[in-house]
Parts: sequence; C-alpha cells; structure tokens
Amino acid sequence: MGIDKEKHMKILDSLTDAIGASEDQSPEEIKAELESQGIDVNAALARLKKARFSIAMEAKRSALDLAREKRLKLVERGHEFIGKFSDWTREQILARIKELSGPEAGFAHRDLEAMGTEEMASILEDLEMAHRSAMGKGNDCD
Repeated sequence: MGIDKEKHMKILDSLTDAIGASEDQSPEEIKAELESQGIDVNAALARLKKARFSIAMEAKRSALDLAREKRLKLVERGHEFIGKFSDWTREQILARIKELSGPEAGFAHRDLEAMGTEEMASILEDLEMAHRSAMGKGNDCD
C-alpha cells in the first residue's frame, strides 16, 4: 500500500471512528474532534465525494462496455433488438439517451449533438441493453 493510500486509510479510519462514537455529539463537535486529530474535514469530504463520483462513473462505463459487448454479439446473430432505433429521429434518440443516462450522464464528455445519427443510435442500443440488464430483463446473447 503506497503512502497516499495509507494516509487516506488513516483519515477514513479516523472518520469512521468519530462517526461511530458520535451518538451524543453535534456535527460541530465531531468536526472539532477530527480537526484536533489533524484532519481537514472539508478536504476529506471533498475527496470522498470525488471518489464516490469517480466510482459511480466507472461503474456506468463498465456497464456500458458490457452492454456494448452484448450488443455486438446480438448484431452477429441478427437479433431483432438491434436496429430498433433506425427509424427514430435524432431528437427522439437524444431524448431517450438523456432519459436513460440520468442526471449524472456518462456522456457528459461527449458532444452528442455533433455525432451522426447512426452513432447516437448505437449508443442508445448500448444504453438500452444496460438498462435491460439492470432491470433484470433477460436476453439471449449469453
């Protein structure tokens, strides 16, 4: 474990110890106790929030990668799901992408408007496949 990881683990241990022993303390008292141990609470919380966001985004990327692999297998088999959006307009595709992506859109770094309709439809197929998997709806690509 590197120095940074050890430091982060110590901070996390201190945070969890303080939270566990804080039943009769106010948030200000907990913060003061942590700061007395040399912990910058605001910086620690900012790092934790950033780490949570990164983990959530990585999980979304992984789910989309898995969905893309499933979609490509379905393409090889000529499955009816693939090409479902070929008759949709760009606006319909974009609206559905935004609907499936949620508020923390995994496509924030992409300029969807600049993409071609076929590329957007492909992304939508990946999202739909990920959505189906998350909802527990089976498919025959495995």
